[in-house]
Amino acid sequence: MNLLKYKLKRKRRRGTKLDPDETGMLNLYERATDFTRKEAIRPLVQAAGRQEGTA
Repeated sequence: MNLLKYKLKRKRRRGTKLDPDETGMLNLYERATDFTRKEAIRPLVQAAGRQEGTA
């Protein structure tokens, strides 16, 4: 992954225009991104809580 990051930065530095996919990938490498959907996790946590009571 670091090699891809290096390649994209080098391409940008040389003045070559990055396509939208490359720009998006480089943006993800440069800052932290959280793709967690909390509404999808809530039922799992609730189910784990119910299981804990039966053990």
